[in-house]
Amino acid sequence: MLLECEQDTVEWLFRAFERMHHNYIKQELTRRGFGMASHPRILFMLKSRPGHTASQKQLADFVGISPPTAAVSIRRMQKAGLLRRVEDTRDRRRKLVTFTAKGLRAVLECETVFDRTDHAVFQGFSEQEIELLKKFYRRMLKNLKHLGAQPPTLPKRSSDS
Repeated sequence: MLLECEQDTVEWLFRAFERMHHNYIKQELTRRGFGMASHPRILFMLKSRPGHTASQKQLADFVGISPPTAAVSIRRMQKAGLLRRVEDTRDRRRKLVTFTAKGLRAVLECETVFDRTDHAVFQGFSEQEIELLKKFYRRMLKNLKHLGAQPPTLPKRSSDS
């Protein structure tokens, strides 16, 4: 196990990139007035769903967080006016999460921030380099899966998004 924190190891570079990317996205969303979108991927998942609704468990599974962590994020985004809970028309005992008008604007801003950031991050990379990087990530994900790690659940694409 690597105990050193050398700045030229793959592990350090991987974590540094993830942290810098996360902090930059958070800074940009805050600057645009949507810093309360604590898990933007929750918003992305909702946008991809038919009727822009999902259960709290579906959201947690997609984002790769525990249901209690999802509950905290959803509650925070509800309080900020981005999300609301609605009755499930198929099971009135169950509540689903959906957007408010402000939340729909927030997801569009989040998409813009992520797209611009990704474009800037990959500036100067050739298509071949990007494909090679994707190949490496797929291999690392496969290796993690063999260890027993669970991949996040991918949302089903809706035809109306």
